[in-house]
Amino acid sequence: METETSHREQEQIKLERARVPVHYDHEKQIFEWVLGHRMAYSTGIWLSDDDTLDTAQERKCRIIASRLALGPGSLALDVGCGWGSVLLYLAEHTAAESTGSHFQVQRDELLRRARILGVEGRIRVDLCHVEDLTLRPESLDAIYFVGSIVHIHSRKGLIHRTTRALKPGGRLFISDCYYPAQVRGDRNSRATTYILHEVLGYCLLRKLNEELRDLEDNGLDILHVDNVTDSYVKTVKAWIENVRIHRGRIDALAPGFSATLQTYMRVGQRSFRRRTAIEYMILSQKAGGNISTASSGPSHKAIFSLQGRPPSRLEARSAGKKSKVAIAVVIRKIVVRDNAAVGAREGGCAAPCGPGSIPSFNHLAGAGGSSSGLFTAKKQRVVLKK
Repeated sequence: METETSHREQEQIKLERARVPVHYDHEKQIFEWVLGHRMAYSTGIWLSDDDTLDTAQERKCRIIASRLALGPGSLALDVGCGWGSVLLYLAEHTAAESTGSHFQVQRDELLRRARILGVEGRIRVDLCHVEDLTLRPESLDAIYFVGSIVHIHSRKGLIHRTTRALKPGGRLFISDCYYPAQVRGDRNSRATTYILHEVLGYCLLRKLNEELRDLEDNGLDILHVDNVTDSYVKTVKAWIENVRIHRGRIDALAPGFSATLQTYMRVGQRSFRRRTAIEYMILSQKAGGNISTASSGPSHKAIFSLQGRPPSRLEARSAGKKSKVAIAVVIRKIVVRDNAAVGAREGGCAAPCGPGSIPSFNHLAGAGGSSSGLFTAKKQRVVLKK
């Protein structure tokens, strides 16, 4: 039985290696036109309709850096670094030295951008699957998945391996798509299959409680769960508009690709608007370290904040008691700059915020309607690292 299971797992990894990169293996200019300056293929964080795509993505990078609470000498692993939106942000703002990996076309672009930013000497990108990574026990201070964990089938095993690699008190951050526990729409529709398995190669949407259960079962305490579905709807809307604006140039480089992008993005936008799929940000911390509420997120110190409001005292108390492949990038020798006013400048904290003291960006609208299909505008999966 073990041999049979192992064989199936290896076949799945081969499938992911072969199919996931296809969607991203186009001219980098296409994704720069569509995704914006940082080429981030995951949700930005919108605070108002007046925000731009670039503003929302910059804010998302700041939130991740803040919630990871990295300090001098910290080591972090980016699983699914893509074109390096978060990786380069950390290298640029924390002087981190990074080792990682991804698809060839993305690695080349990532290194090109690193040269422009002057951080090339702190970044190395290799190519390999996340299962090929050697992760030493208790060697990392933070691990994060931004739009990438959805491409990995063996989620339980992956969470077990990555949690073992975290030091006590180390943090694991996820930003990705999930199914609601209540079935809304047809999850086996032709549209869903087309997007999750043909356009994007391979995607596995789980229910949130399944992901949280595996995190907790491996000794991680849940610090924050943020529903950012409204932000994702606005992010995809901006992508669709960029596809429309650049349709001619996109099709000149990849005939028909603009139609593929627009079709799957419109279906995805509708699915998230109707809440047949949900976008969450999850922050967890390995037991054994000190939990710093100042660096874990919302100024109201909520553990769970899903309704766009601070929790009641009862909710906060309850959460406090019970908080009980892709690409990889390792960040080294991190020197954190003074980011005291970051949250305030972006309309976050009323008072200056230290690293991690950003407010909770929750955009939950009520569930409604149904959809004939789901989707997930998530990104890469293969992974790397030494």
